[in-house]
Amino acid sequence: EQAEATRKSDAQYQARVARERTSKSAKPDIGAGSDAISEFLKGDLVQWQNGSVVHADDTALANKKLIAFYFSAHWCAPCRKFTPQLVDYYNRVAAQHPEFEIVFYSFDKSPFAFETYIREANMPWPAIDYAKLKGKEAIAKNAGDGIPSLVLVDSAGNVISSSHSGSQNFGPQKVLADLDAIFAGKAPARVASAQYKRSCRQLWKLVYFVEQWEETLSRSGWQGWAFAMSILKKRSRGRVVPAVRT
Repeated sequence: EQAEATRKSDAQYQARVARERTSKSAKPDIGAGSDAISEFLKGDLVQWQNGSVVHADDTALANKKLIAFYFSAHWCAPCRKFTPQLVDYYNRVAAQHPEFEIVFYSFDKSPFAFETYIREANMPWPAIDYAKLKGKEAIAKNAGDGIPSLVLVDSAGNVISSSHSGSQNFGPQKVLADLDAIFAGKAPARVASAQYKRSCRQLWKLVYFVEQWEETLSRSGWQGWAFAMSILKKRSRGRVVPAVRT
């Protein structure tokens, strides 16, 4: 009887795990499209305005190409120290860069603390409604294990810069430095590396295309064209790092 009870208990546990996995998989994929962040947060943003927290315009994130999620809380002393610096930074750059926005993701323990923090800090950016945070955990997956934390993403949810890298905490100032680099037309190292690899992959596709045509032209007797294709292939190879091919 004890073995049967154990079996039933294990079966119930496995069923619960399966339900949780199904539920998680049904959540919106914030990296699914070019405007995924805006769609994911549509109707769920609030903002401090005229002395109270009100719902933000649904188009608050429309056409925003750089979105910095600010993970913070009123109970966190380092957060309260950093937030005024972030407010100053935002007020300095927001008007010059309309493609940029900050969104507050609260780690507060109550709606009252959430609103108190927004009011006391006079946050000029939108925040995820405290009542809607439970459905937005996917955003916090890159927040790291400490606050204050900033995570900069594009409109599709792809991470561009973060306060954390693995177990290392570089602080939110790193993200602000990366933002300054982006605004100055200099992509951060991580972005530049990704762009380089993407260019290399495109060049390898060209090399593959040339190889196929070279073989086809040779078989057809078009030796002149085949020779030209071989020269193009060699020049293309010279611009590609083989290690990036995979």
